[in-house]
Amino acid sequence: MRNAEAVKRLGNSLLLDKSELYDVDVLEASIREILDNERFQNNASVLSKMIKNRPRDLKAELVNYVKFAAEFGSPQEFRFPHSLRSPLSNITCSTSLCL
Repeated sequence: MRNAEAVKRLGNSLLLDKSELYDVDVLEASIREILDNERFQNNASVLSKMIKNRPRDLKAELVNYVKFAAEFGSPQEFRFPHSLRSPLSNITCSTSLCL
């Protein structure tokens, strides 16, 4: 919900409760609002331009990671000790990577 609220605050979406998704009138009105309101179009255009012109070259970064993996494989330094391979640590590590 936090991400949805952040995107709404930026003016790029509307926030609907999931129970409202079953109400055809509310869903249709929300979609029409996003498609017809010039504010959403302008915000989407600005966001698109920002993503297109971001300072990082993600393609080059991907190539560099692939080259690194091809050269070094999975170095021991990057592996977790056996004591950290418990189910709880997997959840913690996965959660921190998602954030």
